[in-house]
Amino acid sequence: MCLEFAENNPSIERFVSTYCEYPTPVQVFGFHSNVFLTLDTYERLPDIKAPTLVITGSKDLIIPFENSKLLAYRIPDAELVMIENAGHGLFISDPTDKAVNIVLGFLQRHSKSRVDN
Repeated sequence: MCLEFAENNPSIERFVSTYCEYPTPVQVFGFHSNVFLTLDTYERLPDIKAPTLVITGSKDLIIPFENSKLLAYRIPDAELVMIENAGHGLFISDPTDKAVNIVLGFLQRHSKSRVDN
């Protein structure tokens, strides 16, 4: 899948170049892992009052769709969107800008309702 993605997305070179120039510090990976292993917010999800968009890719190999589905179920009135053929880095792996348009549409819908209230 990685080779297929790289072959279909020549702009990946810019991403790799930027990542190499500004690499993620090793300790950040440790902090990230620690959060995954110790933080449990499952019981607090129903307390979220803000408009929430849960967006995922159908080819996400890191976060299974069932996890996104559970988040959307637990957060009141959350919107769940799956982008077909997009991976975990869906803003990069989907060259059609579907993710960008979905997020912008979500923000536009909810910014209008907040201004009106």
